Amino acid sequence: MKFAHYKHLIKCDLLAINNGGGILRNLFFNESFSFTFWFRIGSWLENGNHSILHFIFTLFYKRKMCKTARQIPLGTQIGGGFRLIHYGLVVIHRNAIIGKNCTILHNVTIGKTHNGVPRIGDNVTIGANSVIIGPICIGNNVTIGAGSVVVKDVPDNVCVAGNPGRIISNNGLTAGRGY
Repeated sequence: MKFAHYKHLIKCDLLAINNGGGILRNLFFNESFSFTFWFRIGSWLENGNHSILHFIFTLFYKRKMCKTARQIPLGTQIGGGFRLIHYGLVVIHRNAIIGKNCTILHNVTIGKTHNGVPRIGDNVTIGANSVIIGPICIGNNVTIGAGSVVVKDVPDNVCVAGNPGRIISNNGLTAGRGY
């Protein structure tokens, strides 16, 4: 893909933070944006023909992953408006597909089983300590509660919580008592 595409993704990531600072301020003082910025640049280099620059950058990015405890391989398909909230382990499988405006909190795993990897829609928020594994589809406008384990498909416009994950709210209407 062309650099213009990655530039657009970086702008969307910056808008998602919505803290009023410019790109340089966020690059140096907002670890979430800094990580996603370098992820986008590295993904562009990975998809291009920049072998020496890519090698040097890969070393830099691996150090960044260790420092922030985030394991997101370069080239992973993640839409614009991506936000990582809080420090903490975040593991995303290389083949997972994540839509636009996805927010991920700390200690989240999006992983593979022997059958495949998840596809996550647009406008999804994934709570802390959640696990999403297998060849499943998470719909658009979904909230996954903290500590959830999701192993089945999730439709659009719902809130999922629990282990195993179950729908607790649909379009703002509570599905069960106590939530």
